[in-house]
Amino acid sequence: METAVVYLGAERIVDRGRVVLNNTPYEHDAMMTLNGQTVQLRYDPMALDKILIFHEGAYLCEAETVEYSSMKDMTLAKRKIVEKRRKRKRFADR
Repeated sequence: METAVVYLGAERIVDRGRVVLNNTPYEHDAMMTLNGQTVQLRYDPMALDKILIFHEGAYLCEAETVEYSSMKDMTLAKRKIVEKRRKRKRFADR
């Protein structure tokens, strides 16, 4: 017996390379150029760690949940600060 995967759909507006679904932010660098534009999401409600992003009917990327850091884990916190600076700079340079 085969198991079918059901994908649900939604639309969201991109904000600095991120979209929010069910109060969970997802990000991917491919969405950085789409700030303020509407994208279509396809997702498996039983596996919400990643969602598929489509723009104008074409597949764009697979976005992942945003990894939050804590000052308790200084290595992760430093890495996230560097990533955020890099993304902000790329966003500002557009």
